Amino acid sequence: MDLLQLTPDRVFLFVRSDLDYERRCSYSYVVVATDAGQPRLTGTSQLDVEVIDVDDELPHFDVPHYRFHITENLPVGSLVGQVRATDRDTDPQFRRVYYFIDKEETSSFLMVDQQTGELRTLAVLDREVTPALTVSVFHLTYSIRWLIRI
Repeated sequence: MDLLQLTPDRVFLFVRSDLDYERRCSYSYVVVATDAGQPRLTGTSQLDVEVIDVDDELPHFDVPHYRFHITENLPVGSLVGQVRATDRDTDPQFRRVYYFIDKEETSSFLMVDQQTGELRTLAVLDREVTPALTVSVFHLTYSIRWLIRI
C-alpha cells in the first residue's frame, strides 16, 4: 500500500485506503532526501507507521441458525444448549462477546448466560402447552434466531 506522496520540498503521509489492524498493524518506509547540489548529497531516515487497533469487527455467530431439542418437564435451570460467537478484533478487550436474549419473547421460559452463551430454562416446560419456542439472541448489533423444540 502506498501511503506516501512526495513533493519537491515536503513529504506528506496520506491514507489512500482503509487501514485495518487485523490485516496489517504496521508499515515501514525508508525516506531518502536528495539536495540539488553538485555532487548531490542524500540523507535517509526510517519512517514507521503503527496502526492502532479499535473495536471495529462485528461478532459473528459460529452458525447462522441453532436448533435445540429438550425433554419436557426438566427442572428449572436445565441446559437447553449453547451458542457461540467470535470477534476478530486482536485486542482481547475488544474480543469479549456478551449474549442477550429478547425478553419479550421468552421472559418466563428461558435465559442466556451473558458470558458463556448457555441457554437455560426458567420454568418447567410442558410440550402440550408450549410445543416450540423461537428465541432471538443478540450481541450488540448482530442477532440470531434459535428454534427450540420441546
